[in-house]
Amino acid sequence: MLLVLAAGCRESAIAPRPASADRVQGAAAEAAEGAADRRVQLDAQGRPAREPLWQAPTSGAPLELSYLLPGAQAVLAWRVADFLLQPEAGKLLDSLGPWGELARVDLPRRAGVPLTSIATLVCGFYGVEQGPPDCVLVLRLSEPLDPAKLAQSLPGAAVEANELRAFRAGGFGYWLPAGQSDRLLVVSPADWLSDIVAAAGGAPPLRRELELLRAASDSQRQFTFLFAPNFLATGGKGMLADEAGPLRAEIDWLLGSFPRGAMLSANVNELLFVELAVYASADQKPLVQERDLRRRWQELPSRANDYLAGVALSDYNRAVLERWPSMLDVLVDYTRSDVEERIVRLRAYLPAIAAHNLALAGWLALEAASATTSSAPSAPAEPGNLAARLARPIALAFPRTPLDKALELFATEVGVELEIAGEDLQREGITKNQMLALDVQDQPAGKVLESILRLANSDGKLVYVVDSRADDTGQRRDVLVVTTKVAAASRGKSK
Repeated sequence: MLLVLAAGCRESAIAPRPASADRVQGAAAEAAEGAADRRVQLDAQGRPAREPLWQAPTSGAPLELSYLLPGAQAVLAWRVADFLLQPEAGKLLDSLGPWGELARVDLPRRAGVPLTSIATLVCGFYGVEQGPPDCVLVLRLSEPLDPAKLAQSLPGAAVEANELRAFRAGGFGYWLPAGQSDRLLVVSPADWLSDIVAAAGGAPPLRRELELLRAASDSQRQFTFLFAPNFLATGGKGMLADEAGPLRAEIDWLLGSFPRGAMLSANVNELLFVELAVYASADQKPLVQERDLRRRWQELPSRANDYLAGVALSDYNRAVLERWPSMLDVLVDYTRSDVEERIVRLRAYLPAIAAHNLALAGWLALEAASATTSSAPSAPAEPGNLAARLARPIALAFPRTPLDKALELFATEVGVELEIAGEDLQREGITKNQMLALDVQDQPAGKVLESILRLANSDGKLVYVVDSRADDTGQRRDVLVVTTKVAAASRGKSK
């Protein structure tokens, strides 16, 4: 999960040599012994005792998500100014390669302000069919920003109707809300700007698990990533594209029976602090799930060894990757876990230098895999289990989305094959590109599909039917077909 925060190292960069395992472990032990205020206790082997849970280095209020739109499936919060003051900041950004450039170059270009002018950033991610997910940026600035100067810095900026503090430029919308001392800037896709202005800064609803995790978050952490794990394989799959693609399977393996909500946070000053918090699912006892998650975490070093056995090491990455399992071994040694209010937590402390060492090693491992393997195609839905899939409770949320794209998001979420009988819909005057918005939690998938169809046509003309088909080998598969009630009846089919 550390790799969600860290990726990228260009081949032209010189990889810094990580500290040896003994050196890192020794520094970690010294840090632990000197952190009495964190209630650190060491056992006879010099490792942290099982109890109590490490005390966090910060104690801030929960994350504030005002000015985001409803339907966010992932939220990244970054205390930019605080992070840039840390000695490790430059090294960590260097280790992130292309993602470091995204922070240093693309973010300021998108926002129209220098990176050093940003105090905090909150980014909400929204699903799309292809490519990186759409996002809304909420930036709190260190100094006031003149709306007129912002408009001048945006080529071709056009003032939003009846809102002199809102502009559209280059496919994006920009808004400086009144009453915020010109220190708050909201950036979004251009066609979302009017909706954001109309919402007037209200906090959006989140799916239940994400809201509970947000309420338990700490806004003083330098980094927080709150996300629905299934979003990384559906509308947010562009977040883990190219070399980062293998992370999807690793996240699924690590979270195990926690599919609905997770939160990763980190803080880097004199020590690196990392916390993974997952909301325990209702079908198991939290302590059982805590043991399961801790067991998986403890398998990270051996899993890294297995991973490296399947990739080709080069002179460029060998010195770092051969030490990667040892780095993870130290991480595991200095991790503690516990359960609080059905939230399972893993917390780890390491020397600050571990941040860029782990980031670089993780990215080099992904880069090595992309050079030797290719991603396998997704397996089709298993035949004969469609009824079970439609009965399984799911959560699905998306902002203004065309009907056909909404159905694609549903099919991906549930893992079914779905088609739209376009001609049937046309005969009833129903279009596939009409815009819908949905946010449902813990409802059977079949009921969620019915909700989508009712949003598309309140008269109840739309239905779905199951079509059993045979492929070239004679094996049968079930396909969901969205059609009209009249067309289904004429073919002798019912839902």
